[in-house]
Amino acid sequence: MSSMVKEILQDYEVDFVGLQETMRKQYSDKFFRKIDYNKKFAWHWVPSNGKSGGILCGVNLDRFEVIKLVEGAFTVNAIVNDKKEKRTLSLVTVYGPAHEEGRENILAELAQICSTNVYPMILGGDFNILVINPLIILIGSLIPMS
Repeated sequence: MSSMVKEILQDYEVDFVGLQETMRKQYSDKFFRKIDYNKKFAWHWVPSNGKSGGILCGVNLDRFEVIKLVEGAFTVNAIVNDKKEKRTLSLVTVYGPAHEEGRENILAELAQICSTNVYPMILGGDFNILVINPLIILIGSLIPMS
């Protein structure tokens, strides 16, 4: 994984990275030296749960000043000041559970982020949610359907 990430960072002049399903519980300093030798990025992660899940988030410090990194069970929310555009942004990386259990938890976490966020937001990732009819799902989550 480290060679792929290093290649992406070098080839595409990336300002923000959000990787999902990393399947790693932790990262060593050696890993970060390998992918980001000059320490241009601030890194944060959510550990995997067994052999699934895991998020790795990187913010380019040449472009952004990190105000706060908020870790959830399914998200990493990077609140940053964009030095170029001179505004504050919320950059959210999401990885939802691959199985039915926990689906309500990711939706609650996303609702919390969206309802309390006061900054323009970019929210992306692998939600692992199949939406057949959004209206029924929304109504079903608010009003129990028989």
